[in-house]
Amino acid sequence: MRKNQVRQILMSMTLMSLAVFMNLRMKKTTVRGKTRRRAPRFKQYYRDHDLRFPKFSLGLEFPTMIECIEAIQYYANSCVRLLKFVKNEPGRLRVKCNGKAEKRHCPWVLYASHVGKSLTVRVKTILGE
Repeated sequence: MRKNQVRQILMSMTLMSLAVFMNLRMKKTTVRGKTRRRAPRFKQYYRDHDLRFPKFSLGLEFPTMIECIEAIQYYANSCVRLLKFVKNEPGRLRVKCNGKAEKRHCPWVLYASHVGKSLTVRVKTILGE
């Protein structure tokens, strides 16, 4: 096989695996008897990709509270930031920066809670960087 053929095969395999991955992540809805797929409304947290360098944003959804806490701890280590869990209850979580910025108190705050009665946890408030 030539190099071009190998590249084309690898490219097609990569595109197929990406399509399969996106299909697994899309939600199915039924409208008038027809099944449709739609992308999730809020940004999803994927542990395999986002754990080492988590980026928090408003509306970010975690599958469980344990993964949310784990991502916050990794974020604290990567940013060298002292974080304090102010409210650490089964249904909600509030985290504040316990360190000090240059001349004033660090303003970073994150609040996350369950979405309805599901296990999904969504970031509701984030202040600071």
